[in-house]
Formats: sequence, C-alpha cells, structure tokens
Amino acid sequence: MENIKVKVLHFGLINKDPIAIRLEDTGVIVAIRRNEANTILVNKI
Repeated sequence: MENIKVKVLHFGLINKDPIAIRLEDTGVIVAIRRNEANTILVNKI
C-alpha cells in the first residue's frame, strides 16, 4: 500500500514491542513487531 497515513497508538510494555498503529484512510488498527516496523518506509508530514 502506498500513500496511507498511519498513526502510532500504543507501544507494548516490554521493549516497546509490539506497536499498535492505525491506518488512517481505512480505519484499520494493526499490531506489528519492531523488526517488522523497521521494514516500512514512512515520511513524516
């Protein structure tokens, strides 16, 4: 997916893992591990 706005909602308690994010355009909320998050390219706006 390209050009999707994301918002970080929450970090896990242990090592801040997993991370809960919301895909703004779809309203979908997902939890991903930090090693997965490191593969996602984001531009801060």
